[in-house]
Amino acid sequence: MTATSKGPRLATLAVGALLALLTAGTARAQVTYMFTGGWGEPSSGPLAQTFTLNLTGYVAADTTYSFADLTTCESALLACTDIRFEMADINKPALSVIKFKTEYLTQHYYFTSGAFSQPGSHTAVYSGYFGSAVLQVTGPAVPEPPTTLLAIGAMAAWRGRRCIAPLVGARLLAAAAAA
Repeated sequence: MTATSKGPRLATLAVGALLALLTAGTARAQVTYMFTGGWGEPSSGPLAQTFTLNLTGYVAADTTYSFADLTTCESALLACTDIRFEMADINKPALSVIKFKTEYLTQHYYFTSGAFSQPGSHTAVYSGYFGSAVLQVTGPAVPEPPTTLLAIGAMAAWRGRRCIAPLVGARLLAAAAAA
């Protein structure tokens, strides 16, 4: 391998390493969901429901987590069985829903679409039977795809300037000289 052939190879490795960091950096980061909710007659006060769930990435698809998957899960009257995250409810497609299931009933808590993948405090926009809830999501900010694509484009342009342009320029000069 000559000294001139190492440049493109190193640039390719650098671009690959950057792409790996851009695509895998936030996918494996710790994300915590802390839910506090309640439902019931306003005169008697809400029946509290809470859970904490630790994951290695954001909930990105309809998923059910059993009691064993949860860090904590408490319900005032009935034992927790599972928690279901749904990206869009069949009856309210513009909203995401958490279905808090206990031994005998399931309480639905509706959040704005995208709440499960955005760090911050999200208040339920609706829940049945006088319910209310807050979902606290902690984790890394999710980079927007255009930002990632801009970084890839910048690296490709840099690589092209350093590796491809001299080759194209040399071929064009050789073709012009031959003509």
